[in-house]
Amino acid sequence: MGYEDRDYFRAKPRFELSRGVGPATLGLIITVVAGFISGLVVSDTIQYVGSLKTASVAEFWAASAVEGRQAWWARKLFVLTASDITPWVQGYSPGYWKAATSWLVAPGIFSAVLDTIFVYFAGKSLEEPLGRRRFLLLFIGACVAANLMAGFSDALIQPGRQQVVIMGCGPGVVACFVGLLWILPNQRSIGGWPLKRVMAVVIGVLLAINVMMALFAGGEIGVSPTQLLWGAAFGAVFMQALKNKGALPKVGVEAADEPWSKRGYLHTYDDEDPAAAKQRDRERKTLEKIEREAARQAEAAAAEKGQLDAILAKISASGITSLTRGEKKFLDSQSKRKKD
Repeated sequence: MGYEDRDYFRAKPRFELSRGVGPATLGLIITVVAGFISGLVVSDTIQYVGSLKTASVAEFWAASAVEGRQAWWARKLFVLTASDITPWVQGYSPGYWKAATSWLVAPGIFSAVLDTIFVYFAGKSLEEPLGRRRFLLLFIGACVAANLMAGFSDALIQPGRQQVVIMGCGPGVVACFVGLLWILPNQRSIGGWPLKRVMAVVIGVLLAINVMMALFAGGEIGVSPTQLLWGAAFGAVFMQALKNKGALPKVGVEAADEPWSKRGYLHTYDDEDPAAAKQRDRERKTLEKIEREAARQAEAAAAEKGQLDAILAKISASGITSLTRGEKKFLDSQSKRKKD
C-alpha cells in the first residue's frame, strides 16, 4: 500500500453541483412530472390557484363541488386544503390521506416546472453524500409532514381567502436546501462569503417570498403561506438527528479546517464502493461472531479444567469415595471425552 492510499492522507470528497443525476433524483423527477400529468387528466385543469375570474380555475372549483365529477375525484385524491385537516374549519371533510398524495401534483404549471428544476439541483447536490435511502426519506418525509402541518397552521392564520391550497413538492425541495447547510464546506463563494451563508440567505429569501405572495397575492384561491416553512423545519430536524447519530457526511473540507475525528460526521471518499463496504461490514460481523464463540468455548474449557482439578485434588486428599454423585458423573463424562 502506498502512503497516498492511507486514510490520513487521502483527500476527502469535494462538494460540487456537477455530479450526475442519481437514480433517486431521476425517480423523483419522473414522479413529479407524471403526477402533474395525472392531475391534468383527472381534473382537466393545469391551474388550481388564482382568481375565480380565470375560466379554468373557476370551472375546476365549481365542478369539484359536484359529487361524481372528475374534478370532484381530483379534489378527493390530491387537492389538499385546511378543510381536509382541521375539524373546526367550515366545510370540514376528512381527507388526511391527501397529505401523502398532494405533493405529487403542483398547484399550477409554473410551479410544476420550477419543482422539476429544483428537484434536479437538490438531488444532484444531496443524494450522493446522504445516500439514496436517506435522501428519499428526507424529501418525501418533508412533503408529507409539511403538508399535514400546513393544514393546521393555515387554518389559524386565515389569510382571508375562500380556500388555501396545499399542493406540490416544494417542502421536499426546501428541506433538501436546508439540509445542505449541514454538509456544505467552508469554502468561499460570492463576495467572499462562506457558501453556507450564501445558501442560508437564498433559503430565507425564498421562504419570505412565498409567505408574502401567499398572504398578499390576489385571487380567491391561494397557495399555503406555511407549507415551505414546515418543509424547512423538517429538513433542519432531520439533518440534526443524523448529526446526533454520527451519520452525517462532511464533504469538501480539508483536515486543517475541520478535524476528521469531529463527532457527528461520516467521512466518506469518492472512490468508496458501497457494495464493497457492505461486504466488509458482513465479514466484520462474521469475524466478531466467530471470535465471541471462540471466547465462550475457551471460557467453558477453562471452567471445566478448574472443576476437574478440584475433583482430582479431592480424590488425592480423601479418596474416590468422597466424591458426590454429580462429581462422579462429571469425571465419567471427562473420561469418555478423552477416549473419543
